[in-house]
Amino acid sequence: MSAAADQVYGRFVELPRYPRSEPTGPATSSSSGLTRAFRAADASADTVLEFYVDALVGWTVVEAPRPDDAGALRARWSDGAYRLTITAADVGGGVAEFRVVLSKP
Repeated sequence: MSAAADQVYGRFVELPRYPRSEPTGPATSSSSGLTRAFRAADASADTVLEFYVDALVGWTVVEAPRPDDAGALRARWSDGAYRLTITAADVGGGVAEFRVVLSKP
């Protein structure tokens, strides 16, 4: 991993994580940043994004939660050095899946 990728990963692991969520696979790195997908029990797309709106202290909401073209909810934040995008969708049975993407602007 490059020094820049190490910095992004270090910042990524500092992010709060929605309670009762589990990763659905390893984090992946690409030119657009670091991405990790999660699955949360007893959750909805709304509650996941509400959690992050409240929990991301020091981050500025760039795009408030809103539906994307696929029907999921998406929101974006910035802390000045990084950009964070979280997309969440209801998958039924009180379960939500969400993707966290951290990148450099």
